[in-house]
Amino acid sequence: MSTGRPRARRVLSGLGAAVLGAVTATVLWLVGLSWAFAVAFGIVAATLAVLGSGLTDADAVLSPRVDPPPRAGQRSDIAQLSWSLRPARAGSGRFGMRDRPVHGAGVRRLRRYAAQRLAGHGLDLADPAHRAELDRVLGPDVVAVLTSRGEDVSLPTINACLDALDALQPPPERTTPR
Repeated sequence: MSTGRPRARRVLSGLGAAVLGAVTATVLWLVGLSWAFAVAFGIVAATLAVLGSGLTDADAVLSPRVDPPPRAGQRSDIAQLSWSLRPARAGSGRFGMRDRPVHGAGVRRLRRYAAQRLAGHGLDLADPAHRAELDRVLGPDVVAVLTSRGEDVSLPTINACLDALDALQPPPERTTPR
């Protein structure tokens, strides 16, 4: 529960506030105010001193928190993926949401995933020479979605692409000659 401030400095701030409160109460009592009012005003002065000492570190409190860099496979990946698959257009409520195009970020993520997955098989979506093999492995409809520039892709289409990519056999392990 440390605020990063040295303990000695916190203790001195508290002692200084207590001394200020006691001096304020004493001076007010000596001036002729009732002791109850003098003590109450001393407590207010001490409270303000404590609050004021906390403001010296306000820049540390108000500075933005630096998050550690994300690691692959964290829950945030799932959250980002699910948010990127939401409908792109406003007003896409619950009804008919499956037929609406998803957000462009979701389509870009799908294409990055497909490129990584296919690279393990020695296939490249951008290479026209691989088009026949891609059509054979994934199907022409999936390849058309993955190679097109458009981002008007519905959620069922994305699911079909993911199913086709998941159906791929694991890439063959490369054996090194001995």
